[in-house]
Amino acid sequence: MSNKQSITLTFIEDLKLLYSKALVSQKANDDQQALSYYSQALDQIESINGTIQDIDQLQYDVYLNICGLYMRQCNATVANVFIDKALQISYKLQEDKITKYLDKRSEVKILEGNYEGALVDLNKSIQIKLKIDKGEGLDIASSYFKIGKVYDNLGKYDDAVNIYKKSLKTQLSVLDDNHPSIAETYHNLGSVYEAQAKYDQAICMYEKSLKIHLLALGDNHPSIAKTYSNMGNIYLDQSRYDYALCMYKKSLKIILSVLGDHPATTFIYNNLGVIYNKQGKYDYAISTYEKSLKIQLSTHGDGHPDIATTYNNIGVVYYKLDKFDDAICMYKKSLKIYLATLGNNHPSIANTYLNMGELYTAQGKYDQAISMFEKSLKIQSSFLGDNHLSIGEIYNNIGVVYHKQGVYDYAILMYEKSLQIKLSVLGGNNHSIAMTYDNMGNLYQDQGEYDYALSTFDKSLKIKLSVLDYNHPSIAFTYSSMGIIYNNQGKYDCSISMLEKSLKINLLIFNDNHSKIANEYSYMAVVYTNQGKYDYAICMLEKSLKIQLSVLDSNHPNIATTYKILADIYLEQSKYDQAISMYEKSLEIQFSVASNNYPDIATTYCDMGLVYDSQGKYDEALSMYEKSLKIQLSVFGEDHFGIANVYLNIGKVYTAQSKYNYAISSYEKSLKIYLSVFGDNHSNVAAIYSNIGNIYLIQGKNDYAISMYEKSHKINLLANGENYNGIDKTYINMGLAYKNQGMYSYDDAISMYRKSLKFSTSMFGDNHLTIAATYINMGNIYADQVKYDDAMIMYEKSLKIQFSLFADNNPCFATTYISIGNVYANQGKYDDAIYMYGKSLKIWLFVFGDNHPDIADIYNNMGNIYQLQGKYNYAISMYRKSLKVNLSEFHDNHPSTANTYSNIGNVYANQGKYDDAISMYKKSIKIKLSVLSHNNPSIADTYNNIGKIYTDQEKYDYAFSMFEKTLKIQLSTLSHNHPSIADTYNSMGFIYSNQGKYDEAISFYERAATIIVNVQLKNNPNLAIIYENMAICYHQQNRYDDAIAMGQKSNNIRCSLQEVDIVHQISTNVIDQSPALQDKMLVQDKVTANLSSQQIQNQQTLNSSDNPSDNDGYSHIQQSHDQALKEKQYFKGRMQALQQRSCKNKVIQVMNIDPEFVNKSSIMRMFTQQRLVSLQHPTQIMDQPNKIVCLKVYEIKDRATYNLLQIWDDNIDEIIQLQYKNRINSHQTTKLMQELIHKDLSINDQRQITIIRSIIAYLRSTDTISTFSRTSTITLTDNNMFLQQFRDFFRRYYLSRLNKAADDS
Repeated sequence: MSNKQSITLTFIEDLKLLYSKALVSQKANDDQQALSYYSQALDQIESINGTIQDIDQLQYDVYLNICGLYMRQCNATVANVFIDKALQISYKLQEDKITKYLDKRSEVKILEGNYEGALVDLNKSIQIKLKIDKGEGLDIASSYFKIGKVYDNLGKYDDAVNIYKKSLKTQLSVLDDNHPSIAETYHNLGSVYEAQAKYDQAICMYEKSLKIHLLALGDNHPSIAKTYSNMGNIYLDQSRYDYALCMYKKSLKIILSVLGDHPATTFIYNNLGVIYNKQGKYDYAISTYEKSLKIQLSTHGDGHPDIATTYNNIGVVYYKLDKFDDAICMYKKSLKIYLATLGNNHPSIANTYLNMGELYTAQGKYDQAISMFEKSLKIQSSFLGDNHLSIGEIYNNIGVVYHKQGVYDYAILMYEKSLQIKLSVLGGNNHSIAMTYDNMGNLYQDQGEYDYALSTFDKSLKIKLSVLDYNHPSIAFTYSSMGIIYNNQGKYDCSISMLEKSLKINLLIFNDNHSKIANEYSYMAVVYTNQGKYDYAICMLEKSLKIQLSVLDSNHPNIATTYKILADIYLEQSKYDQAISMYEKSLEIQFSVASNNYPDIATTYCDMGLVYDSQGKYDEALSMYEKSLKIQLSVFGEDHFGIANVYLNIGKVYTAQSKYNYAISSYEKSLKIYLSVFGDNHSNVAAIYSNIGNIYLIQGKNDYAISMYEKSHKINLLANGENYNGIDKTYINMGLAYKNQGMYSYDDAISMYRKSLKFSTSMFGDNHLTIAATYINMGNIYADQVKYDDAMIMYEKSLKIQFSLFADNNPCFATTYISIGNVYANQGKYDDAIYMYGKSLKIWLFVFGDNHPDIADIYNNMGNIYQLQGKYNYAISMYRKSLKVNLSEFHDNHPSTANTYSNIGNVYANQGKYDDAISMYKKSIKIKLSVLSHNNPSIADTYNNIGKIYTDQEKYDYAFSMFEKTLKIQLSTLSHNHPSIADTYNSMGFIYSNQGKYDEAISFYERAATIIVNVQLKNNPNLAIIYENMAICYHQQNRYDDAIAMGQKSNNIRCSLQEVDIVHQISTNVIDQSPALQDKMLVQDKVTANLSSQQIQNQQTLNSSDNPSDNDGYSHIQQSHDQALKEKQYFKGRMQALQQRSCKNKVIQVMNIDPEFVNKSSIMRMFTQQRLVSLQHPTQIMDQPNKIVCLKVYEIKDRATYNLLQIWDDNIDEIIQLQYKNRINSHQTTKLMQELIHKDLSINDQRQITIIRSIIAYLRSTDTISTFSRTSTITLTDNNMFLQQFRDFFRRYYLSRLNKAADDS
């Protein structure tokens, strides 16, 4: 051997030694030392001149190994430098050597995310190997193995499985069955099956791999740790977190015992962090990620991609905690490292963009979210093509954003793209496909397409049940989603069933203290709330809140959501202060975790607006809605359904303020958005029509209202089927519209309520709050029809349900007690009415304390009763209590305060204290003008009341001005054929009549009559009054034939209504409440001339059947009375009497002295032709078409009869006789009887009995009653008998007076 050869051999041996040392260091992960040895070797090689084949091969290997070192540091740029150097050396070597270069270059391309490029290199490499080894070598098996990994990364799982099987076949032909390389192939097959969600096959492959490794390597080798780790991944995918933890901990234990704090442990720590994150154990998650980060920083410094991955994982935890600022900080740190080490176009960067997009979605920053997703999509598409699962997931995420923006067409397009990719890659039975179905189901749900949503969730459920364990949390999610839809459909039992299935699964998977369990309790609370089971709902929420506060940060959004649901329940219960408190707690959390433009904050503002609206704090409500609107406009733009919802709520406030034009404008804005988003046949569109119908209902445009309700009903039927959620409320609204049309539509109203009842009973069973409310509505109809027994039956049914659902102090009872009290009031059972109002008051005081609007309403009701009883001081006291509450709750500028002032004005008016009344009315109207639309019907009512006082004061110009203002408002807000307008025309006609402007008066009376006829109320008592008013005008113009004709029309109407005269009302105990029937109580002594004998006979027959005990007296009196009225002279005198101021003054005097026994509306109509101002109840407001108009009438008793007869004797008869010089000598009798005006007819007042006896003795001594006095026996010892006999005696006296008046005429 020459000296040169010896030197060369020594040099080569030294190089090989350095190379061996470098390999040892590289294997020990001492990359710095390995790089040092490789550098020394390269320096020596470069010092040699010429080419030595062995040295070329060594230099080639060094370059490739240095490339591997930089790849491990994820430095693809430097790795490519050395791979290029290796390429230059490969040209000097044999063809088979280039395969090693191609394999290494494919690894660099994989690091860069260039899988297609890697696949090209690997295919070139295997072609060379097959050419040399004929497909039988281990090197070929290794190439198959690498190609399989590329297919795996490309999501081409079937191709990956086929290639791995080729690799396995080659390995099994060459190696022993228990060789570690075969275990590695089984391991990778398991990874592919895992990606395909074929978990059983994956576990099988991992177990085969594990068995080989345990035999070959023992139980404490890193490869075994890797298998345990991958098995843990499967259990993690299955949400079997306890199994996953067990696997990861086994893996970690091995690595720590073998390698210590080795970089390999960081992957385990990261996986443990993922589990803790999934379990909601966020502190544990952060702790394990920080362990991983500490090791990575000590090993790689602060710029390694693995560190970026850990930052990314920490960001995910912060995202789950809604610590969005911290999360975005982590994502940006991660992105910075990735961009520095991997370039701009790497899948890890795409994944970070994806995470940032999800965060921006959660923040409601949808434009930024879309931008991130598009960046991710661009990168992934460049590496993976258009048909990869990762691309499908990005489309899915973009769909979620469009979904949240309410851009449903784009959302469904994205979901369908995602679904198409997943179906083509995975087939039809994969969990990922089911998840896309879930998203599509949620979208259909938000569109109100509940049947489509259920169908889509059903597809999802079938897939999940076939590929997942039955107790998988994803299955629980689908059950929960279906439960929410059933809740929206009003199918509450189905909803609870689904939610209980979901809860059962989650309780098996998680402990009792997990956030998912809390969520289930919250969902169930919502359903119980809708069922009116508030105690159950609150119990569920308390369970939910207890869990959330124990496992979540105190500022977690889920806690905010629970506070919000609690607030919703308090709102349902009218516990407004508690509701506001809960919403404020929710809002505080939302502000702490999100920007001021976070959509959930907008939702909370909207909810608070609902509370203020319910309290009548309309300015505060509008302020909340405007804040909500501002946020949503900035986030969503102008065409989002959430914005439409806000416009809808604003419209409701304007409706409450009677700003109907503003309300309609808001509803139209809402409708425009709904139509653009949902199309014509959506439940939200139906809701707008329903609300517009409510405005028409308020305006008294009942036909228009019914038309709107029918539109709404038709859309809901198309969209949601025959039993859609809310159909009961639609029927109730239509029932109210029919009710407001008056007595002729009551049957239609009852029909609607029965339909509502049928639906509610089928949906909720017999004991539901909605059913109880429907019974109350039906009771109110029966009360209007004077069917008080039927009304009471309905109220009792309602009470029975309420007692089964609630404790004794629930507000529902108070509402029912008020309705019962109203019936008692209408029956004249005032003490019973006060008792019921008192029961209601006791409940409200218990629930709300002293200062609540409902308490003010009860004080108002009690004040009304006292006013009816003429106990004006008591009435004023109640109204002042009401006023005090209203001022404390609403301050001095609220409609309720205005109504109370109006009621006080009514009392003063009834007392004849006109100046005080005017003062109260002006206070009322000042408030109404400041808070309500100037066209509000309530303002018209107040003008009307003022006008009537001016009329009584004979200040006709002032009165006419008030009625003009009334009319202007009515014409702008009500149908032009509304009965209230007719009443105003009548009042204006009366003024012209009193001013002697009879043509003008007749013109207005004709307008009034036309309206009543047009609304198909031809037999309405008000029409009879108008005809009689016209008769008076014709009489004054000496147009007697016209006067008689009008009187005849009036009389015919009264006969058709089967009216009875005032004497018949002595025995009447049922008083009508409704506006259409109350005028039946008008006194028969207004009946005009030309009543035929047949009509009289028919009337007598009716009267006889109604009052069998009084046949002998009443029929004779009626006949004589009507005979007297036939005479033209008597009629003419009567018309003049009704024009005399003295008659009216006398009536007012009687009313003020003794109101509890006076039929006010009858007297006022008889002597002043004016409608008496009605007292107000919560649902009975004078002349407001959206309320039940109730003219209070009083039970006519004997005392009242006496008063009326006295006035008749003292005025009409006197004026008649003065006019025709045929005076009846009754002055002394009248004077004595006048003393009775100030007394009640009571057996307990001995003094008045003495007076009565004196009068009887006087009357017997006169000629006036000599014809029957000797046959009349009065028992003077027994008071009860005495009073009964006196009644009979007085009827006979009255009969004689009528007969004498007729004879004298």
